Amino acid sequence: MSARLLGCVVSAALWAAVWAGMWAGSACAEMHALLVGVSGYPTLPAHLRLSGPRNDVLRMREVLLQRGARDSNIEVLADGVTGTPLPTRGHILAAFERLAGRVRRGDVVVVHFAGHGSWQPAHPQSAQGSRESEGRQAILLPLDVGRWDGRAGAVANAIASRELRSAMDAINARGADVFAVFDACHSAALVRGTEGAQDEGGLRWRHVPPHALGLGAEAPGFHSQEGATRGGVPGLAEELLAPRANAAVPGAGKAVFFYATQANELTPELRLPPGGGAAARVHGLFSFTVARALAAGKPMSYRQLGQLILAEYGSVMEARATPLFSGNGLDALVFGQREAKVRQWPLDLGAALAVPAGTLSGLEEGAVLAVLPHAAAADSEALGHVAVTRAEPGRALVAATAWAGKPATEPGVFKAGQVARLLGSPVPLALRIGVDHRHCASPCGLARAAAVLRQRGVPGVEALWVDSTSTADIVLRQTADRIYFLAPTQRADDAAALATAPAMPILGSSSATPPVDAEVAAQLAINLHRIARARNLQRLAARAAAEPGASALRVELLRQQGEQQPAQPVSADSVPVLRSGERLKLSLANAGTVPVDVTVLYLDAHFGVTTLFPNRLGESNRLAVGARMAVDDIQVHAPPQGLERLLVIAVPARRLAERSDFSFLDQPALTMRGAHLSQDMLALADAGFAAHGERGAVRPAVPAGDLALHLFTLSVQP
Repeated sequence: MSARLLGCVVSAALWAAVWAGMWAGSACAEMHALLVGVSGYPTLPAHLRLSGPRNDVLRMREVLLQRGARDSNIEVLADGVTGTPLPTRGHILAAFERLAGRVRRGDVVVVHFAGHGSWQPAHPQSAQGSRESEGRQAILLPLDVGRWDGRAGAVANAIASRELRSAMDAINARGADVFAVFDACHSAALVRGTEGAQDEGGLRWRHVPPHALGLGAEAPGFHSQEGATRGGVPGLAEELLAPRANAAVPGAGKAVFFYATQANELTPELRLPPGGGAAARVHGLFSFTVARALAAGKPMSYRQLGQLILAEYGSVMEARATPLFSGNGLDALVFGQREAKVRQWPLDLGAALAVPAGTLSGLEEGAVLAVLPHAAAADSEALGHVAVTRAEPGRALVAATAWAGKPATEPGVFKAGQVARLLGSPVPLALRIGVDHRHCASPCGLARAAAVLRQRGVPGVEALWVDSTSTADIVLRQTADRIYFLAPTQRADDAAALATAPAMPILGSSSATPPVDAEVAAQLAINLHRIARARNLQRLAARAAAEPGASALRVELLRQQGEQQPAQPVSADSVPVLRSGERLKLSLANAGTVPVDVTVLYLDAHFGVTTLFPNRLGESNRLAVGARMAVDDIQVHAPPQGLERLLVIAVPARRLAERSDFSFLDQPALTMRGAHLSQDMLALADAGFAAHGERGAVRPAVPAGDLALHLFTLSVQP
């Protein structure tokens, strides 16, 4: 993307107050946006209607305003949003035409679509029919979408991928750059009889199966849902990524496309953020994650933004949707921003001291803010400091706190007109646990074991037990002889999900004597502790991805698909599909000026953590300046299968300090389907993996700020 000044009409004084840096560029450029949210779908059955898109576009609008866009340059089309045109086919295409007509060279254009996606047959003699997978064409569904019209060869009022392609080309041809976010499924696979069903937490899937639009086996190009999306991302991505007619035009803009899912996946909407209570709203998981990443205001490339989103997905245990990022502008800076945004808000002196920002803006309980006399003040002018005592999605209560050796400020010092500037926010480490009792025969052993842990606590884990499974990080479900650990978007009655989900056998379930509640609780506590540790590693990786910077450690992951084929590099912003038996090679090089302590961990789909480096023979993990090393022959196995991560932890060596070695995080996966643990084995596992037992702490310590994490996401299949 071009690095130009956005919002040039804003006064220099206000820019100095709001931003820490400027965009480079010789000409004034602006940010424009078209935000489309389709929720109600009156022409579709009630169970296929959505709630979140209207919230998604309003949240994105708020973030873009924070990032420098002018309100007059943002066009919103959404049903259920007062004062905005309805997102019909005609309105959407007309908005694209207006956008292409007003942008100039160097402008940045943000396009966001939140709603349903599906596909229709493409005529086999057309360019789309010959290029797209199995002659299918991806479509986005506007509010007035109709049904398949065999004579016209199209779903009435649908917006086909080729039409989106033409709209993007028209914008690029004007010299403007495009950043497009599509939060809709373009997949016809994995949809069953409960399509679109919504639970008490607002969980739905953003996909309409073709048969719901009137497409039957007699339609040209129709294929069964089972095979419709195998072999790659269909339709929309292929159309937008095909060779562009204006690619060689001098001055043509660049494009970046973010998609919510890959070929055979669905993308959910649910109440977010988790733990938001009554203030939480239904959002698309992808839209919410993109907006939250953009709200952080950190200077990063679009490729790094994609890496951050993948890390965030891992931290929320979402295993059914894998975002895809593409385009010829991935290595450009997001919106051209080179400096970090100053994140500050006016101090609210109402009934309780507060700031008008919360978890949606990255403020967590314990975050520290400096109170300044005015927006342009330097950090050194702080009148005092406050810490967040309670964080809601859009608001945080704060109280005076001691900071950096200075005592807590008297409340009377805080006055109207002062601002609170964020200095740092902790990584949230609590594990939200939900229990699904619906399939547990009475008396339910899981319910009794959970009651024990609610009362006693889970050693080593900050456990929060939640009533709604859709707001949980992990959902527990019991069958006759085992307890399953599911992501909140996995249905407990889905046999396919249970077949691949981690599970633990229940002690004594094979005998006539029912297991003792305390024994089941002890076994359950150890597994919850493993889940919490693996998840917190993901959260720390997400925080590191949100703080991109120069790293002294150069990391390259290579994939060896066959002995006769050259190894291929794996990008951290992609999610390659690996088959059981494939091999990886990790190459590390210290390009810095101080030695680096390196730990390489593999996080499998069942919360297992395997140390790949250093090995168990006592080798040193300190990489000297200029040194290189390789972790060879990393073999991929399934089961377990699903999204797995390779994590490289690097810490600059400290003079006269011991090596930083995180191999103690090694732990087995939860899958223990063939064996029952004895009480002695339970005690040994607890002693071996519960570090809290040695230091008497409930919350694990957060590593120092100079720790760097490199994360690769892999989709492992049999």
